[in-house]
Amino acid sequence: MSRGRSGLFILAAAGAALAAGVVYLIVGGSPGPPAPVTGGASARPPAPPSGKSPAPGSRTATPSAGPVEAGRLRIVADVPGAAVFFDHNYVGRTPVEVRNVIAGPHRLNVSAENREVYAETLETGPGFRTVIVRLQPFRLDESVDVVHRHGIGSCEGRLSATSAGLRYESADKDDAFMRPFVDLEPLEIDYPKRNLRVKVRKGKTYNFTTKAGNADDLARLQQKVEAARKRP
Repeated sequence: MSRGRSGLFILAAAGAALAAGVVYLIVGGSPGPPAPVTGGASARPPAPPSGKSPAPGSRTATPSAGPVEAGRLRIVADVPGAAVFFDHNYVGRTPVEVRNVIAGPHRLNVSAENREVYAETLETGPGFRTVIVRLQPFRLDESVDVVHRHGIGSCEGRLSATSAGLRYESADKDDAFMRPFVDLEPLEIDYPKRNLRVKVRKGKTYNFTTKAGNADDLARLQQKVEAARKRP
């Protein structure tokens, strides 16, 4: 019986020593095998800590701007029925209201027969606003001393352009004329030849030159006349 007990005691002591060795290896000995990675190849890397800059090329959401409040404009003029163009678009005749106007600069043009064109850049904002337009009378007053070339010979006189039309005054009464612009084809200038061509629709053609060394005065008159013809 004593031997059996001694054997058991020896086996118990050996087991305790073995357990202590295992604890020693786990706590202070060589590291054990690496922990298995869960999730396999489809596992995603951990999210970066907050406050770290995003990787180059990545997109970040930006807060969208709030809606811009639109405004309204009422356009009136001292000439009723004047044509109104807003940002180069026809919007009607005075008085007229323009709605949903985005804040910022906009171009306003107002025109009427026998009046100078009104042009202004408006700085608009939210809310309602009335714009009062005063149209100045249109004035065309250009004249130049000219030489009228005939088929044979020539005569001298003065060519004038006013809002009433084109007038040629000369001592040669057969060549003098007064024509409204509607009766004339577009005036043509040949600057190198210093020649201004005036053609009556279905009628006579006049060729005017000048004694000056250039055609500046003829060209200025032609430009003013054609600008007047394009007016409403």
